[in-house]
Order: sequence, then C-alpha cells, then structure tokens
Amino acid sequence: MMPARADRPQAECIGCGRRPSEILEYGAQVQIEPWDFNVNTGEPIWVGRHAEFAKNWSAEDYVWEYEGTLNTDNGHFVCDTCFVKMGQPSSPTTMCVAP
Repeated sequence: MMPARADRPQAECIGCGRRPSEILEYGAQVQIEPWDFNVNTGEPIWVGRHAEFAKNWSAEDYVWEYEGTLNTDNGHFVCDTCFVKMGQPSSPTTMCVAP
C-alpha cells in the first residue's frame, strides 16, 4: 500500500531526473481502458488493478504502487529507459533499488 500523497517524497528517476508525469510509460499506465462494459447499464467494468486506476490515480501514484526500483525512503527510482541504459541490473532475488 502506498503512503498518502502528503506523506511521501516526490518520485524522481535517478538516471534522467524526470518525474513520473514527464515519462510517457507511466502516464500510459494510468490511462487504461475499462476491461468491459455492463450490457444492461453501459457502466465500465474495472478488473484488478484497473479498478484502482479508475480512482483517478496519477503517474506518480503508479510509480509508488508498482515501480520495482522505487526507493520508498527518498522517492528515487529508475525509469525503463534508464534501467535499460544501466544494463538492467538485478540480483538473484530482486531488481536494483535506486539509492
């Protein structure tokens, strides 16, 4: 569970210095279409994480909930582009965590 927005540092990629809202891949993650529509009411049906995104999540919310390289102490993470440039560092048990 991610911390409340007011209680967390602002996320920033340590490779390029961009914030999640400036990185296309994170903006695209929170603009997911509904899984289906109710045939009787026409209301969208959200499934799994889609239900969470229907609650008006931001790109930063996505990073705090799902980004595997996020350092929750300081908000640093590595975006996909920088992660590839770094050679996709990992250990036998986890991906690298941004310092």
